[in-house]
Amino acid sequence: MRLKYAGKLEFRPIARSEFGFDFGNHISIYTDVTADQTLRDDTLYTGPSNPSIDWLDQQAYIRYSDRYVDFTLGCDYLSWGYGDQGSLLISPTAGAFDMDSLFLKSSFVTFNWFLAQLNPMPEFIPDTNNYAPNGPKPTYGQPDPGANRYLAGTRFEFNIDHKIFISGYQAAVCGGPGAPVDFESASPLVLIKDKQTNSSLQLNAFEGIDFSLFWWENFNFYGGMIMNY
Repeated sequence: MRLKYAGKLEFRPIARSEFGFDFGNHISIYTDVTADQTLRDDTLYTGPSNPSIDWLDQQAYIRYSDRYVDFTLGCDYLSWGYGDQGSLLISPTAGAFDMDSLFLKSSFVTFNWFLAQLNPMPEFIPDTNNYAPNGPKPTYGQPDPGANRYLAGTRFEFNIDHKIFISGYQAAVCGGPGAPVDFESASPLVLIKDKQTNSSLQLNAFEGIDFSLFWWENFNFYGGMIMNY
C-alpha cells in the first residue's frame, strides 16, 4: 500500500471561539473566530497568518433587529440579490464582509442597502511613452498598494400577493489609491449611473431588474436583466 502524503504528515489543529450576547429582544452582539492551520494548504486563502497559525475573523458584528428593520454593523456574511441558497449577485459563500447593512421589510415592499469594504488592490499607473528619436526608454506603470476598494448596493423588491416579486437594484465597486469611502456613491438616493459620469473616483457599476413568478406550488419562473457600465 502506498500513502501519497506519508512523508509530509503534520499536526495542524483547528480551534474555534464563538461568543454572543443579546440586549433585550432587539440588539445582539456576536463574534466568531477560527484558528485553522490547514488554511495554509488553501491557495485562495488571503487572511492573516504567521509561521505558527492562520486564522479567520468570520463574524464580529452588532445588530438591531425587529419586525420591520434589520441593521448590522461589523463583519458578517452578505446575501444580496435573487435566490435563497445562493444569490444571483452576492452569495453567502463569498465570505464575510466588513460592512454596514440596512434591511427594511413590510408585507408589500422590502428595501436592502449595504456598504462593504473590500481588500485593497494594487493600482497601476498608466504607461507613459516618449516618441522623440533620442528620448528615454518607455516607462511602465508601477503598482500602488494604497488602492482602496468599496462595494455598495441598493435593492427594492415588491411583493404582490406572495406570487409575483418584482425587483430593481444598483451596485458599484469604487475606490482608488488612498481613496476614502464615497458616501455619495453609496447613497440609495443617488443613481450610480449619473454619479459615474461626474465622479473623480473609479467606478465599476451595474444596475438591473428581475422578477419571480410563483404560479403554483413548487414552480418558479424567473427572469432578469443586468447592465454594466
